[in-house]
Amino acid sequence: MQPVNLSLTDAFKIRQTLKRCISANQRELFKVPPFYDAETEKKTHVTICRKYGSIEELMNLVTSEFRALGDLNTAIDKANVGIRPMLNQIEVLQQKISLYENLTQSIENAESVRTEHTEDGKKEITVLTAEYSDETVDFIEKSLKEAKREKTDLEAKVSELNGRTSLSVEFEDKVYNDIYNI
Repeated sequence: MQPVNLSLTDAFKIRQTLKRCISANQRELFKVPPFYDAETEKKTHVTICRKYGSIEELMNLVTSEFRALGDLNTAIDKANVGIRPMLNQIEVLQQKISLYENLTQSIENAESVRTEHTEDGKKEITVLTAEYSDETVDFIEKSLKEAKREKTDLEAKVSELNGRTSLSVEFEDKVYNDIYNI
C-alpha cells in the first residue's frame, strides 16, 4: 500500500487521472475478444494483455481502481465538508446570474416600435410599452454585477481552501503505479 497525502486540489486531479486509468483499462479489456477453442469447445480469452500480463491481472487492477476511487471520493467528501456550503452558494449564485443574464438579453432584444404595412400600402407604427421600468432594468444590471462579483469572490475562497485542505489516502501498489504511470 502506498500512503499519499494530497491537497484537496491535487485530490481532484488524481481523481480525474484515476477515472481516465479506469476507462483506459476497461477499453483494453474490451479490445481482447474471446475466441473459440476447438479442443476444449469453450470460448476463452487471449491471455496477453498490454503491460498487465493477463486479462485476470487487468481485471484485478480495474477492480482495485474502482475500490480506490471509492476510497478517494470518501476522503474528498470528508475533507470537503467545510467547503460544501460555499459550493452550494456558488451554485445558487450561478442560477441568479443565469436569470439576470437572460432577463438582460430579453430586454435588449425587445422591440420598442413595431412597423407594419397595411393592405393599402401605408406604414403603421405602433409604440410598444416597456415591460420593465428603468428602475427595474437598473436593479437587474446591479444584481447581475453583484452576483458575478460574489461568485468570483467565493470561487477564489474555495480555490484557496482547496489548496490548503489536505487529505490522506492509501492506494494499492498496482493502482498507485497506474495513476502515476510507473
